[in-house]
Amino acid sequence: MPNIIPKAAAPKQKIKLKFSKLVGYQRKIVDAPQRFTITEASTKVGKTYSHIV
Repeated sequence: MPNIIPKAAAPKQKIKLKFSKLVGYQRKIVDAPQRFTITEASTKVGKTYSHIV
């Protein structure tokens, strides 16, 4: 069996992310007081982006 030596871990780096501001309807969804929300909208309106932020 070959002797396997793990590679040294790469040094950790800090990454700063800068997000653009959410528009009104996105902010209402994200800040809703309910525990769960359902978002029904067409494509390319920012559903995924708002939930990532």
